[in-house]
Amino acid sequence: MAPTKRRNPSKGRRLPISCPPGLELRTLPGKGRGVFATRRFRRGALVERSPVIVLPEEEWRRLAKTRLDHYVYEWAGDGGCSMVLGLGSLYNHSYEPSVENFVDRRNLAMEWVALRDIAPGEEITVNYNDADDPLAELWFEAR
Repeated sequence: MAPTKRRNPSKGRRLPISCPPGLELRTLPGKGRGVFATRRFRRGALVERSPVIVLPEEEWRRLAKTRLDHYVYEWAGDGGCSMVLGLGSLYNHSYEPSVENFVDRRNLAMEWVALRDIAPGEEITVNYNDADDPLAELWFEAR
């Protein structure tokens, strides 16, 4: 396998990554990467549809011992999980999120829908917790 070629990292706030229309990826001091709106999204609007890779329960148990466990979602009732691709795995947490996610089993996708109007320049956030306990403590200190 050939070594990965390196380029100089982006010196600006915006990261040069292909993003769905209306979204961009930025770096945030002390927080890492975040996804931001470049246009207005009305409440109920589809913000993104992310493809997923579905993993069975036994693979999820092995994955739970790695950092990748922080990037998966329970896959609606079958005991497995989904690895979210696209920007969906990069949305930061908020206890007052701007989007919520819905499983699209038929298309093996996760849909991200605006919970309220989202202004241009606003970070797209999701609550990492289950709906049953949305205020539960996380594995990191939420800001």
